[in-house]
Amino acid sequence: MLYYLIRQKIIQADETTMRVIHDGRENCPKSYMWLYQSGGYHSKCPIVLYEYQPTRAGQHAKTF
Repeated sequence: MLYYLIRQKIIQADETTMRVIHDGRENCPKSYMWLYQSGGYHSKCPIVLYEYQPTRAGQHAKTF
């Protein structure tokens, strides 16, 4: 699916926070679930991919 997604003219990306439970610690750090979606109205078969990342750094989208 990634192969087809990165060949789209438009790709939308967004991230949302999530808490990850680490071995019973009470104060869990914030982590992020990144969502990548094929954009535009002409897509007959939309593609949506999710990717977990521990930070919100823009480098994750570049690497993706």
